Amino acid sequence: MVLTNLWNRTRAFGNGAGRATIGAALALLMGMAAQNAAQAASTYPDKPVHIVLPYGPGGVSDVELRIIAQGLTELTKQQFLIDNRPGAGGVVAGTTVMNAAPDGYTLLMDGNSIPEVLFKSMPFHEAKDFIQISQLAGFQFLIASKYGSPIKTIKELIAAAKAHPGKLNFGTITAGSTSNLAALLFRSTAGIKVAIVPFRTTPEMISALVRGDIDVAFDTYIGLKGAMAGKLVSAIATTGRSRSPVLPNVPTVMESGLPTYHVTSWNALAAPQHTPSSVVDFLNKEVRKAMVLPEVKTKLLKLGMEPKASSPAEVIAHMNSDLKKWSAVVKEAGIKRQ
Repeated sequence: MVLTNLWNRTRAFGNGAGRATIGAALALLMGMAAQNAAQAASTYPDKPVHIVLPYGPGGVSDVELRIIAQGLTELTKQQFLIDNRPGAGGVVAGTTVMNAAPDGYTLLMDGNSIPEVLFKSMPFHEAKDFIQISQLAGFQFLIASKYGSPIKTIKELIAAAKAHPGKLNFGTITAGSTSNLAALLFRSTAGIKVAIVPFRTTPEMISALVRGDIDVAFDTYIGLKGAMAGKLVSAIATTGRSRSPVLPNVPTVMESGLPTYHVTSWNALAAPQHTPSSVVDFLNKEVRKAMVLPEVKTKLLKLGMEPKASSPAEVIAHMNSDLKKWSAVVKEAGIKRQ
């Protein structure tokens, strides 16, 4: 407002000395504003940074983010705090960050573009309405059967499904989740007829698997780790392009007879639009440092997660690729967008 008033007054003075004086004052104020902005960027962060998470406490993404946030806190000497905002397929968290001040103190943990595939009207688009900072970590899924089940390999699973069309049940977490879409993609890729049964929680799904209500389950390593250790379930395959470092003896689906099938999920860090590029660059550099800290890297690997920082452009390319892939899966499965 001050700059606008000075400019109007400058125009009113015409070409005289008064205009020169006001013009000089205007230039001085503009210089001071630029200097203040530079100083603010150079001292970032000078207060706690909040990372908004679209999931509740205790899940794989929550555990992952807390490990990374601790690393960022150690590097920057400023607290990085987690703000869990689950609900509406990520809309609550995304809207919170989209409406936050673009100063780098409110960030978003986002990832693949599944919400945009499932919902017709979204108040934002991850690749367009946020400034992407860096990928954080990726993880694959496990396909597990009941311990002692005759289904011990992907070939045996496909053979059983083809021998008994429509009789096998695949368990997943929450309709529309990545594990749910992974099961839908498996069904389509294998050309089999099976029922996909979504559960609210991993423990519920494991109980159903042990009872024999479902034949296999699709979930993360961290979700199934306890049940595998207790010899309740057995992993028959992983869904990544290569074997999981935590389960080196478990083959991938690709090497088990479906060479085109692979599913991974991943998370990234983003900021509101108009966040200063200097802040984005700083955060990208600090994320890269955090992901190679021994305590961060070791903890993530033990959870079956692969630390992987990236450039902002790589995040957007990954999002667009996922959007295309999962849109085709949803269409093939006949899922109606809500």
